[in-house]
Amino acid sequence: MNNYKSILTTQRLGLIEFARTVNPTHLVTLNFHARYERQTAEVKIGRWFALVNRRLFRRLRPESDQRIEFVAFPEFDAAGHIHYHAVMRVPTSKLNDFVTYGQSRWKRIVPTSTFHVRAIEDGEDDIENAFLYVTKSTGASDVIHSGMFHQ
Repeated sequence: MNNYKSILTTQRLGLIEFARTVNPTHLVTLNFHARYERQTAEVKIGRWFALVNRRLFRRLRPESDQRIEFVAFPEFDAAGHIHYHAVMRVPTSKLNDFVTYGQSRWKRIVPTSTFHVRAIEDGEDDIENAFLYVTKSTGASDVIHSGMFHQ
């Protein structure tokens, strides 16, 4: 979708402001490559998040400055398969382990899946482009936040 930057509704601007609250460092895409209902997909993401946190921090709720935090937006591809684009804050000290364990845990939970992660570069352009990209889908209002999965 080449024109994802051009349509800025009030709702979309609100979603961007909400995404800004996590001070993201990375853009992560969680693909399912299979048909999942949104609610089922959210359960899978919650399970993944819990496993990654336990592996990286040895507990579900690490100290606030060490937390992984994200805002993720659903999108459906032409085949009707859901995937989520997430802006995510990953502590620098945990980045390598996050990439390794995040990918392996995602594949374990969703065998048909792929996991993509890239750093959001310093500078206003890259972060703004990331916000515009993750909110481009008409279903973006079904946003999920990592805080939904804390007990």
